[in-house]
Amino acid sequence: MGIFSFNNEFDVTVKHPTDDVYEKFVENIRKKRWAIISAEQAKNVSFQTKVSLFSWPIDFTVNFIAVEENLTKLSVSTSSANLDLGRSKGIINDIIKEIY
Repeated sequence: MGIFSFNNEFDVTVKHPTDDVYEKFVENIRKKRWAIISAEQAKNVSFQTKVSLFSWPIDFTVNFIAVEENLTKLSVSTSSANLDLGRSKGIINDIIKEIY
């Protein structure tokens, strides 16, 4: 990924079943045409955002953890060649807003 690598980890909890969150999350990534590196049904997904004129791509790994029947924790790890400055959290929050 280059000379520098910046990592970020955070959790997001949503009030929906794990399978439902996973399916809608992966569908949203496919609509955006971001590269899905790997995906395991309702467990985790790794993907990379596209390069733009203003930003480098960010690599994401999202683990979907069932907390209760209708409660899912998304454990997110990110890596980027540039400082994140909250961009990765914004991307995940945007995806969640779009799917729910």
